Amino acid sequence: MVVMFWASWCGPCRRELPMLGNVQKLVGREHLEVIAINSKKPRSDYQAILRANRDVDLRFAHDAKGKVSDLYGVTALPNMFIIERDGTLFRTHRGYSEAVLESFAEELLSLLPQEVLQRRADGWRTSTGQRGLDFANEAGGLAHRRMAGDDLAVAADQELGEVPADRAGSQ
Repeated sequence: MVVMFWASWCGPCRRELPMLGNVQKLVGREHLEVIAINSKKPRSDYQAILRANRDVDLRFAHDAKGKVSDLYGVTALPNMFIIERDGTLFRTHRGYSEAVLESFAEELLSLLPQEVLQRRADGWRTSTGQRGLDFANEAGGLAHRRMAGDDLAVAADQELGEVPADRAGSQ
């Protein structure tokens, strides 16, 4: 699972959202769940980014008061937490530039089981136009662990007292 904190003014954040959405789409939510939390910004800024990223299929949440970002100790944006299935923190990335986004995608994919990488290799090359999954063979020994995305999303919704963006249009 990836929990990513972002803001509308943050260029790397805005470029990271579609990248993470693409990686999640390629491997499937059953293998990678991304929760993108807009932190301490007005709801209008949050909604503008959602409209601009209508095709990005991530779980979005708005943390206007910063309750969740404070719990995570977020002090810089963008901020990414990679969480293992058992809930332990695998890695944290803070305040990074756009130059490292491809390496983050590779890092996430390296955590997936070999069979997932094999199935998705052609889709990755086709959709990104980048060098594909040559590193997949090196990743074979690593097991991907993912906390149940629904559990964290429900907990975040309860903490924030908000309806997730994917259900907001139906109200």
